[in-house]
Amino acid sequence: MPLSPPKARRHLHTRTIELTGYYRDDGLFDIEAHIVDRKTYSYDSQWRGVVASGHPVHDMSLRLSVDGDLVVREVEAVMDVQPYTICSEVLDNFQRLVGLSIAKGFKQSLRERLGGIEGCTHVIGLLEAMGAAALQTFSSATHAPRPAGEPKPVHVWKIDALIDTCYAYRRDGPMLEERARRARSGRLVPSSQLRQCLCLVRRLDSRRRPLAGEREVVVAFPVVLDPRHTSSQVPCFQCSAPL
Repeated sequence: MPLSPPKARRHLHTRTIELTGYYRDDGLFDIEAHIVDRKTYSYDSQWRGVVASGHPVHDMSLRLSVDGDLVVREVEAVMDVQPYTICSEVLDNFQRLVGLSIAKGFKQSLRERLGGIEGCTHVIGLLEAMGAAALQTFSSATHAPRPAGEPKPVHVWKIDALIDTCYAYRRDGPMLEERARRARSGRLVPSSQLRQCLCLVRRLDSRRRPLAGEREVVVAFPVVLDPRHTSSQVPCFQCSAPL
């Protein structure tokens, strides 16, 4: 449903942000971001002269290359248009992101490494959005259709990382209740029990996400099972062996 009709107004500014996720042939994930700011009017700039209506005020791009453990391995940052010529002098600082995890605490780590005079306000905002886009990309890598003949990835759903993070995933809400119901029916098993199943391609560390390209073995959800439903009664989703 669209927004309600606005009151009479005048368009002044447009900020466009585009975030895109890719899976690379070498096993890394590329998260790319592009931000552009434009004014609807021309204005005089002490540093740039006359900036015409519609011409970018900011035009900046970023690429984070992340591995399957959510760790940044490569960073590239460019500023095609910036308000001041000195803005691009901070670009080398963004290499400090290499080795940083984009999992929990990512925003705080960004501020510590690139906050204040060490970075750019607009790029920091872009990086925060890229963290969320990266998580969506990882999810897409395990659920997107696969080319014919290509093995499917492992599906491991870690609901404990989502509990109480938003309204839909609140602890007492219907989404988690549905997962618990499916677990009690044997359709889902706790991730803590996955490593006991012999049909797994490899042992799964509970802290590690499966890498794209691995075949689908089991669908798991680390939920608390009904006490009457013991672990010996829970079958493996793939081979039906008791866990």
